[in-house]
Amino acid sequence: MRDLSDSFPPGKTGCALFLQGPPSRFWSDLARGFSAVGWRVEKILISPADALFWSAGPSTRFSGDLDEWRAFFQARLRDNDVTCVFLYADRLPHHRVAINICRRIGVPVYVIENGYLRPDWITCEQGGMGRYSEIPRSADAIQAMAIGLPEPDLRPKYPHKFFQEAWREVAFHLCNGLTPRRFWRYDHDRYYHPAYDYAQYLLKFLRAPWIDDHVKKSCTDLFMNDRAFYFAPLQMQTDYAVRENSDYAHIRAMIKEVIASFARHAPKNSRLLFKSHPHDNGAEGWGRIIRRTAKRHRIGRRVCLIESGPFGSLVAASKGVIVINSTSGLHAIRAFKPVIALGDAVYDMPGLTHQSGLDSFWKKPDPIDMRLVEDFVRVLAHRYQVKGSFFNPRGRRRAVRAIVERITGKIVPSDSPRRTPIAATEPAMAQSERQLAS
Repeated sequence: MRDLSDSFPPGKTGCALFLQGPPSRFWSDLARGFSAVGWRVEKILISPADALFWSAGPSTRFSGDLDEWRAFFQARLRDNDVTCVFLYADRLPHHRVAINICRRIGVPVYVIENGYLRPDWITCEQGGMGRYSEIPRSADAIQAMAIGLPEPDLRPKYPHKFFQEAWREVAFHLCNGLTPRRFWRYDHDRYYHPAYDYAQYLLKFLRAPWIDDHVKKSCTDLFMNDRAFYFAPLQMQTDYAVRENSDYAHIRAMIKEVIASFARHAPKNSRLLFKSHPHDNGAEGWGRIIRRTAKRHRIGRRVCLIESGPFGSLVAASKGVIVINSTSGLHAIRAFKPVIALGDAVYDMPGLTHQSGLDSFWKKPDPIDMRLVEDFVRVLAHRYQVKGSFFNPRGRRRAVRAIVERITGKIVPSDSPRRTPIAATEPAMAQSERQLAS
């Protein structure tokens, strides 16, 4: 298994090419980190929002259609003598093409994403994520890789206010979605148009008092009356991890499959609790789909949906957790709760998740190997993650230094990237529950 530091001899200089990045200053800070150790940096501006968040060095605008992207990208690799490529969200259309080209000619691609071990971790994985990941799926391989690795520091250190993330996300996608094509021929490739997407969030905000009341009543019923229940935290329909790393074209198919199996095979006195993703805009109407499906199977009183709630407490109180491939599943595994992953997940392997099918999960879930959980977390933390944050300035600096040092073998000077005031923080648990997802 390749470690990031195996890619280049220590001290080697090169050229880092950046494609689309997160809605944050992180891309610019990371580029400055590479510049500080003598590397050249280059940015391809694929979308209007790329220009909005880039301020770290040379850039080239790509304003063609996706059909023209292959030739353009190959030319930039050749002309800049590119050593490695960085991108965020590996299944975006331009990124899929870029990864295939780089794999063919031997240029390493590093996928930077929200961490598997959230909060306070960033994924830095070579090649791809999900079903495209190089993380081994066997206990023997994980345990061999874990030998000699120390326990990671999992304490949250870099929280940020929700607004710090939200306004950048909104600005990023509105900039891409509302820029006229006569100025920039870019397909934002969003499941919803950004204007519709954020309008749905406004409607959800207006419904917040009713949502909070419903959540309190549902959780009180489960906890105070000691109801036995299974927990199914939903992902978002917009999530590439669902569409690209599972066999579900739509989450409604997963909901129907889970409810049907629960009706046939779960203990008769148990319940099934679905929970919306914290960032779900409500456009899909999961509650309506769940009610109709449960009614069809004559278990309407045993199945419900809540739109928010104490994630950690719900996992702890449940009999087991059902996910497609969300990082919520890894959170549940770390709490030693039975988990079944219905899609491709990096943690889906014997000893961590149930392997015998959904119908048997309800009554006889496979046991969790606690030693394997510890080894898996160590391997993730030291081989595929770096400690840090996209939005907290101190967290950005720490992540930048870790990534640059792993890849180049050089230490980033302490005064680079530029220091910025540390933002106000909020309780880490609230941040953790918002970030669990997808």
